[in-house]
Amino acid sequence: MSAQYTLNAIEVKDGASTPTPTPTPTPTPSNPTTPNLPRTVERFADLSKWIDDSAEGAGAQNYWVSNNQVYFSVNPTSRERAKLLYTPRTFKESGRHQWRVYLPMRNLHQITSVGAFLYANEYMEFDFEIGYGADDLREAAGAQPNEILAYMTTQATDGKSWDTRVTKEVAISGNAWHDLTMDLDLSTDGTRQFIVTWYIDGRQVMQSRQQWGPDQMKGGAFSSELSLENLWWMGAGENVPEWPDYNPNARAARVVFDRYVYTANTSGKPLGAPGPIDGAFPPTPANV
Repeated sequence: MSAQYTLNAIEVKDGASTPTPTPTPTPTPSNPTTPNLPRTVERFADLSKWIDDSAEGAGAQNYWVSNNQVYFSVNPTSRERAKLLYTPRTFKESGRHQWRVYLPMRNLHQITSVGAFLYANEYMEFDFEIGYGADDLREAAGAQPNEILAYMTTQATDGKSWDTRVTKEVAISGNAWHDLTMDLDLSTDGTRQFIVTWYIDGRQVMQSRQQWGPDQMKGGAFSSELSLENLWWMGAGENVPEWPDYNPNARAARVVFDRYVYTANTSGKPLGAPGPIDGAFPPTPANV
């Protein structure tokens, strides 16, 4: 946005130079991409709005807060699945969900996956899952050695069967910050079915219409979740077992979340491609 200029109120005499305009920057709105909509920004001064949803031996020992960011750490050869669930679980209508996350480059064939997702039940779930990726999918996505795979998934487009799952993979830079955005819109043809759009750094990477919407959730609602999990299908190579043998000396896999932002879309129309979440990326986090 260009700056607006004002002139200082001074007297200019004959032969004097013209005063130099003083730039007055236009204030940045509190919500630069959707300035007129209700918005919740969750920084991580503490975890008072998050509850543990971990599995496979993971728990509070696998995450901590530092400098208003939340760090996750798991042993990449274990079954650990560390997860935090946002409360209250109230998200059910149109809205924009955004996560700013630093994604370290995963090791070759590593099965650890970073998750940023919306969960209501095992079928009504929309995901970003990001990790090294299976060899055939890396090749199909054209992934370079310094890139990892982002999987965008709707677990069941019919809301009741994994046979209707839809997934797409794209390659993105490792060892970098990324803005992940998921927009939930409702169809306007009277069915009120969810139309879900995934963006990475403002670029649309997937869209999927569901055969269900809020009216089929039977009192349920979505919660935003953050995770760092060991998922066997995220690894690469023929020798990666479904659950690897535990190596207590393995170097920890980590991830850092900087913020979670929810914008209630009360406009009645899609919001379009998002800009950066609250400006420039933070510095590279330490010890990841």
